[in-house]
Amino acid sequence: MTRGAALATVVASSLLAAALALLPSAGALHPVQHTVVFKQLTGYALVALLGFLLLLGVWRGQLRRPGPAAVLMFAHQVAGLAMLVLVAGHVGAAPSGYLRAVLLLVLGTCALGALRQLAAGRLPPRALRGLAVAHIAMGCLIASAALVHIYFVYAYTA
Repeated sequence: MTRGAALATVVASSLLAAALALLPSAGALHPVQHTVVFKQLTGYALVALLGFLLLLGVWRGQLRRPGPAAVLMFAHQVAGLAMLVLVAGHVGAAPSGYLRAVLLLVLGTCALGALRQLAAGRLPPRALRGLAVAHIAMGCLIASAALVHIYFVYAYTA
């Protein structure tokens, strides 16, 4: 990720979090966001992206050659940005409780990953590892929260 893209991710995550705090309905951009079809399409896309992101994280850790690892890192970053956009649209307006916490977790995870990229070469390796561990741990929490959300959607809307 270029420094500009990393900075844009941090800014977008921060602005979205601030908008949700100050104006909870800020995520409602269009009435189509409230339709079942939109929720299903974005929901399945988010599940696919989340699985892809988790797999890329594992695969990237297994590679020792810089070329393929850089390609996987770029794919991970693009998928993370896509997830940020999709989850904001999927949630729509005025998330509260559990969904608000999950959205803020996604925002924080994207921001941490981007901050790690911005800090590369400026922070000691131990601090960069700490940011990576926090990013990975938050990603695992997102996966767990997504599974719980999927369970409740199917259990209570079927």
